[in-house]
Amino acid sequence: MTRRHLALLLIDLQEIFVRPPPAVVEAAGELPGIHAVLERTVRLRERARDRGVPVLYTRHVFRPGLVDAPLAARDALRARALERGRPTAEIVAELAPSEEEAVVEKNRHDGFFGTDLAARLRELGVRRLVVAGVVTNLCVETTVRSAVQRDLDVTVAADCTSAPPQAHARSLAAMADAFAVVADSPSLLLGHS
Repeated sequence: MTRRHLALLLIDLQEIFVRPPPAVVEAAGELPGIHAVLERTVRLRERARDRGVPVLYTRHVFRPGLVDAPLAARDALRARALERGRPTAEIVAELAPSEEEAVVEKNRHDGFFGTDLAARLRELGVRRLVVAGVVTNLCVETTVRSAVQRDLDVTVAADCTSAPPQAHARSLAAMADAFAVVADSPSLLLGHS
């Protein structure tokens, strides 16, 4: 993979997913290995920045009152934590975007649905996308599938994603089968650590 026409997309690395409050942990658990995923993702992002590869972010967020949340999610504890303006909805400080880096706000699993992500990638001339983030079998896989429908070549940084173990493994296998190259971040041609 060359740097030309390449971008790094970081999906939903927000406080609620990385450092969920006790009530969320009790109700839904923590994402497995999330702190190691965060460390590896920080290194991956720094390699991308060092090589001039554009970095974009998605942030899953709902308007106050959850008026734009899916009906099935409106009562969910996590949905309330994703309301715009709540600290739990913010991208984690370790991955705070620079002023030049785009943050695409979304209210569905698909980072392209109802957003300007495709337009931003076109403006940058992106044809190849490296994807990292959470949750592997939800927002990551849905966005990867959507990216492929837009004729983007996608590589998933497997060690920079997280979900419950069985769902994580099934999702990575499904993406590798038909939608993306799946590799650990040090093997990506953004550079070795």
